[in-house]
Amino acid sequence: MDGWLTTITDWIIGLVKAIIGFIADLVADVVVWVLDLILGPIGDLIGSIGAPSFMQSYNFGSLLSGLPPFAQYIISQANLGAALAVIGAGVSFNLLRKLFTLGQW
Repeated sequence: MDGWLTTITDWIIGLVKAIIGFIADLVADVVVWVLDLILGPIGDLIGSIGAPSFMQSYNFGSLLSGLPPFAQYIISQANLGAALAVIGAGVSFNLLRKLFTLGQW
């Protein structure tokens, strides 16, 4: 006789846990949605700001060409270009991962 009561009680407890879990997930999704509504236009506004004029006239190659010859030799031997490419690829991967998973992962 106690078997059916335990079964029903366990089923009700499982149902309540599932409902509470659903509500928690729903609240988390609503928070993400609201933050997206608030921060999305702010990000677009910041993205629309152009680079300063002094940064547009220089590139990395012209900055390195002004170094003394021994510094240029050390940079070429250290493969600075390849190192920066690997760092840039890592940062790009991280940003794309955040973009595609909406910052959840």
